[in-house]
Amino acid sequence: LFPRVRAADALAGKGGRVAVQALRDALVSSAPWGLRLRVARALGKVGTTEARRALEAGLAATTEARVRAGICEGLGK
Repeated sequence: LFPRVRAADALAGKGGRVAVQALRDALVSSAPWGLRLRVARALGKVGTTEARRALEAGLAATTEARVRAGICEGLGK
């Protein structure tokens, strides 16, 4: 799990469409909730329109309260 968290943070630092798409894919996947939470926070740091759309897609795709809270946190930035 930890290498994937580090990868999510690195992708957020890169920004760009390809990075946001990879983060979005991880957010809407069946990955462990802890990873999806970090991905949501990473997308919030990116702050682009594409990142916001990815967060909105994640909000629609998950029922896990901890992940939803992270998405809302990311949308608030």
